[in-house]
Amino acid sequence: MGEVQELARIRADLARVGSNLNQLMRAVNQGQVVPTPQLYEAVDALASQLGAVRRELP
Repeated sequence: MGEVQELARIRADLARVGSNLNQLMRAVNQGQVVPTPQLYEAVDALASQLGAVRRELP
């Protein structure tokens, strides 16, 4: 697979993960999911990692 196609695939994967993260946090904020300190910690870590990966992509 070409480099441009691979980057497009990675970007699409990141967008899906980000969307899932947003849906999870929306559910937490609406009381549909019981938040725990571990959940918030995992979400914060994931958000930081996603941001770092996105900054590295052209």
